[in-house]
Amino acid sequence: MRPASVDNASATATSSAAEELNFSIGIHEGGNSGMPTVGIDRFEGRGAQHIISHTMEMMLACMSMIWGGVCERHPKLRVAFLESGGGWIAPWLDRMDRHFDDQGFNDSGLKTRPSDLFRRNCWISFEPVEGSLKVLAEYIGPKKILWATDYPHRDGFFPGAPKMILDRLEGASPETRHGVMAGGTRLVISSGHDAPCLSLLRGGRADECSAVVPIDLRRSSTKLRCERGRSRRGARASDEGWIVRLLGCCRVAARSASALRNDRRIFVAEMRVFVRV
Repeated sequence: MRPASVDNASATATSSAAEELNFSIGIHEGGNSGMPTVGIDRFEGRGAQHIISHTMEMMLACMSMIWGGVCERHPKLRVAFLESGGGWIAPWLDRMDRHFDDQGFNDSGLKTRPSDLFRRNCWISFEPVEGSLKVLAEYIGPKKILWATDYPHRDGFFPGAPKMILDRLEGASPETRHGVMAGGTRLVISSGHDAPCLSLLRGGRADECSAVVPIDLRRSSTKLRCERGRSRRGARASDEGWIVRLLGCCRVAARSASALRNDRRIFVAEMRVFVRV
């Protein structure tokens, strides 16, 4: 959407449609998109540009959705800020609240405090290496947090992401661990309604398990049939295409069948830990 902000007319139309259809919107940033990107003109190294682009562009997207009024105009909209780290969200909400409360700065037209809009409409994804995860789970609420393996990217956290998250949550209450590991994902994908979703516990109901994973139909060679809000009973465990469609990443298709089978074995083993938390 850059260089336009995500509160412009076309984005607002998308938000209206998503709210009406009970779909979630996930926002992802990047530094190699060919679009104008904040801050990358100040550094030449790939590492520095990667640090800047994902986080700072997501901060601006978050501000556009909240301060720009999209979330207030669409109370049922669900928005997830993805793959940009999560530790920045607390001071960013505090700063928006500070300008909301100061009438000399508040030109937003909002009637609701930004932090309240976030807690109603938004979720944010943390990386498994973030040391602030446990503290932020208490601050913004454990069910407002998502996480990812970033499979199959080389800089991702596969295998091992679920354990890494649990290690970060050592000493947290069972409710907090469950909220971070699964509660946020269930809410942003299904929100307690019959939103399209896929239960990882085949043969059980979605409301009986912890993990609900979205299906990326754009990258699926064939649509994975699933009951709305219920588990997919007919998915074959031996089908290599299942992991391609489930993970929703076209790069996986280039891997060999044996590599996919091994990936699936590891993935399912880790998810068994995930859904039991």
